[in-house]
Amino acid sequence: MKSNRLEMSAGTILHNNTVCGGCSENGNVTGNTVAISGGTINSRVHGGYSYNMFDTTANTVQITDNTVRITGGVLQSACGGYSMKGAVKNNTVTLAGGTVTFGVGGGESAYGDVADNTVAITGGTVQIVYKDHAYGVIVYGGSSTYGAAKNNRVNISAGTVNTTYGVNGGRSQTGAATGNTVTISGGTITGKVVGGACYNTATDNKVILAKGAAAAHLNSATLYGSVKNEWYTSLPGTHSGNTLTVEKEKNITVATVKNFDAYDFQLDDVKNGDVILNLLDDTDLGTADVKAEGAITGKRKIYLMKLADGKTLAFTAGTGTTNISNESQNSRPTR
Repeated sequence: MKSNRLEMSAGTILHNNTVCGGCSENGNVTGNTVAISGGTINSRVHGGYSYNMFDTTANTVQITDNTVRITGGVLQSACGGYSMKGAVKNNTVTLAGGTVTFGVGGGESAYGDVADNTVAITGGTVQIVYKDHAYGVIVYGGSSTYGAAKNNRVNISAGTVNTTYGVNGGRSQTGAATGNTVTISGGTITGKVVGGACYNTATDNKVILAKGAAAAHLNSATLYGSVKNEWYTSLPGTHSGNTLTVEKEKNITVATVKNFDAYDFQLDDVKNGDVILNLLDDTDLGTADVKAEGAITGKRKIYLMKLADGKTLAFTAGTGTTNISNESQNSRPTR
C-alpha cells in the first residue's frame, strides 16, 4: 500500500473504527498520509498500518515514510506507522492544533524494530484521559515491545502535553533503546520526560533543552536520561551515555532531573551570577559526568544547577557521596 492520502475536516468516526492512510495485512506500507483539520475520531489514527499477526514472514514487512498531520479536531490517538511484526521506520506525526486524548507515537511495533520515527508537537493539546496501552507512555518517538528502538525523536516547541505517564524519545521492553532524543524548545509539559526507556540496555539517549526552553512551562516536568519501565522506579540493567544537553540557553526551570549519565552545558552569552538550570525538587545526580563549554572570557560565577530553597542535591564524586543543601552550597558554579 503506497502513496495514499486521507483528509478529514468534519464529522464523527465512532469507536472501534481504525483510520489509516494506508493499510495492508502482510505487505509493505509506504508514503501514506492522514491529514486531520476538524471533526471527532473516537479511535486510533495510523498513517501506515500492517497487522500481520499470523504471517510467519511478516518480520520482513516495512512500514516506512507514513505521515499523520493534525491541525484541528479531537481524536483518541495517532501513530505514524504501526506493524505487529515488521520494521517501522521514518514515520512522522505532527500535532499543530486540535486535541489528542490517548497517545501520540511516531512509530510502533510489537516484535519489529522501530527507528528514525518522529513526533513533532508545534501546537495543540495532548491531554490524557486514560492510560495508554504503550506501557504508560503517552508521547513516544518510537515504541517496540520485543524489538529495538533506535534514533527516534520527539520535538516539542509549543502546545501542551499534560500527562503523568510520560514523554519518551524511544522505548523497548526487551530490546535496546539507543540514540533516541526528546528536544524541548517551548510548550507546556506535565509529567515525565525520558530519553530512552527499556529493561535491559539504554545507551546514548538524550533530553535536549534547546533555545526557547527558558520560556517553556516545565515546572511540573521531571527529566530522565533512562528508565527501566513506566513506573520510573529504577535504571535499566545497562545504561551509558544518556545525556541532558542544554543548548545555549539559561534560566530554565524544571521540577528535577534524574538518571542521566552525563550533563552537557553549552554556554552562550552568560554573565556573572547567571543560572542555567533551576531545579524545584530534591535531586540525586548519581554518578555523572558534567561538562560546561563555550566561549567565555573573564572571571565569573555561573550556576549550572541551582536548587530551590530547602531542597537538596546529592551526587557521587569518586568513592564518596556529598549532599548539598543550603543556598550557599546548593548550586554548582563553573570555574
